[in-house]
This record gives sequence, structure tokens and C-alpha cells, in this order.
Amino acid sequence: MITIFLDIDGVLTTISEFFSSTKEFWEKNPWAKEISIPHPFNEKCVKVLNTILSTFECQIVLTSDWKLKNSLKELDIIFKNFGVIQSPIGVTKNFKDENIDLNRVCEIIHYIANNDNNVDINKYIILDDLNLGRHMPRRMFDNFIETDIETGLYDDEVIDKLLNKLKSF
Repeated sequence: MITIFLDIDGVLTTISEFFSSTKEFWEKNPWAKEISIPHPFNEKCVKVLNTILSTFECQIVLTSDWKLKNSLKELDIIFKNFGVIQSPIGVTKNFKDENIDLNRVCEIIHYIANNDNNVDINKYIILDDLNLGRHMPRRMFDNFIETDIETGLYDDEVIDKLLNKLKSF
């Protein structure tokens, strides 16, 4: 089993969705207004993720700040409504500090060492638009794939890196 530590903004959403009209989005998606989802996932990014999920045996652990506002049940609703074929099985613990990049790395390290699902996590990918690499121990660096907020997962270079890494497991 491969664990995907997944951020949302900059990975499944791009700058286009991030700055789209929340009002228009909510008018078309009343369910999203109910749970205060500000913008949609990018359809092309979802398609890439779904291809990965249907090709490889994976589980998703959410690292995104969306975990702070949404329960696993709500995240399941969100992922299903945006067409993602698999919902997160868990979220990383939230560490509060001013350095969000360092926090995210520490949260992932903590999850790997202490996850509630009692799954040995030795095969994993970290997908994030933050520059987490500068805070990672060397042993983790090859498992990190940085996305660009302009394109998210829908980027040929990112897709190639992701597929190559997944095939190496």
C-alpha cells in the first residue's frame, strides 16, 4: 500500500479555482455552501489523481489546511462531489507554528511514526505546492513532489515524476 500525503490547494486546485467566484460556485453547488467549501477542485487534476488511484494501490492522508475546517465525513463528501474515486483515510495532526512548510513536514513525520491506522508506512508520496524539501530529512526528499499553483497535478513533469516514483515501489 502506498500512502499519498496530499495537499489540496496548489495540487487539486489551481490558482484559477482559488480565485474563482465563491458566490457563483455556491449557487451551482449548494452542498459546498453548506460545509463552506470556497472553490472547486480542478477537473484535470482530479483526473490525474484518479488515474493514479486506479492504477496503484494507494491510500490518501490529507495534509492540507482543509483538515482544520472539515471532518473526515465532510472530506468524503467533498472528494465524492468533485469526482475523486477515493477519499482520505486520515489527516495529519495539526502543529501550530508560524512556519507552515516546517509544520507540514513535522506533521507528516509524526503521522508516519504514530498513525492511528496502524499501517506500516514505508512507501509514500508527498504532494504539495509548498517548498517542503528544504525542511525534510534526506531520507524523505525522494518521496516529495512539488507542484505549481498554476497547474497543480496537471503538469507533464509532475506526472512523470509521480509515475516514476510510484513504479519504483
